[in-house]
Amino acid sequence: MIERRRPMTAAKAAATSPLTGHFALQGPQGSLLDDTRMRLLEAIDTHGSLNRAAAHVPMSYKAAWEMLNTMSSLSATPLVERLTGGAGGGGTRLTAHARQLMALYRAMASSQQDVLNRLGSMPADSTPDALRSHLRRLTMRSSARNQFAATVLQLVDRGGMVDVQLDLGADGPLLASVTPEAVHEMTLAPGQTLFALIKAPWVQVRATRPRAAAHLTRWQGTLQACRPGSAHVGVTLALPGGGLLHGLWHGLSHASPGEGQLPEPGTPVWASVASDSVVLVSFS
Repeated sequence: MIERRRPMTAAKAAATSPLTGHFALQGPQGSLLDDTRMRLLEAIDTHGSLNRAAAHVPMSYKAAWEMLNTMSSLSATPLVERLTGGAGGGGTRLTAHARQLMALYRAMASSQQDVLNRLGSMPADSTPDALRSHLRRLTMRSSARNQFAATVLQLVDRGGMVDVQLDLGADGPLLASVTPEAVHEMTLAPGQTLFALIKAPWVQVRATRPRAAAHLTRWQGTLQACRPGSAHVGVTLALPGGGLLHGLWHGLSHASPGEGQLPEPGTPVWASVASDSVVLVSFS
């Protein structure tokens, strides 16, 4: 359900979306996780005790016990583990499945609020068709095979272009080059989370390590699959952090294979992409 708040001052409206939403994870038998249940699980995770978690939410111990019991009955996998004995006299601990549900809830609720924040900037007289069109633009798909969640580490101005140093987590660093106008319009700053898109044809994969260059990102990975075509060979390699990278095999010549000879799956290979071939997308 979406609710509209009371009118705010112009200064507050600029900083806060006038729209909020209530999000819930629904199971076959009913609501498994909503805002109150989420706060209870977070309190259990922090305090290690249902009694202390209930006091923190706050709610009565009986209400907390009934809420947790209801969640457990709706979940096919246990959400908590009871601990007995020990110096602390036992307690309650969340299972890995409960933490996965909590992470999913946070991600989905945050995405819903992102959409509502964008809708809040729409004209008050927007028609249903205009709103649907706006939502489609927010959820449009990309032809870029490589889509990475990334964190901005540093911005380096090199006179007319800005190098954006990104962290892909376990899959390593990535360098993107954008215009100063893009930095301003996207309000890029260290610590910001965004998506980096790379079309497969911009990724060159080869058997040997490419030469180092100032604006080239290089990865070493393991060849997973080859998709030969009449003119190009599409390849997929697994990165050390577990991510997949899609590209084209470099240097393949049917007339004279030589260096371009395709290796077998499982073979270590190298991939590279130029910084100006990386497209950045944010939702803020």
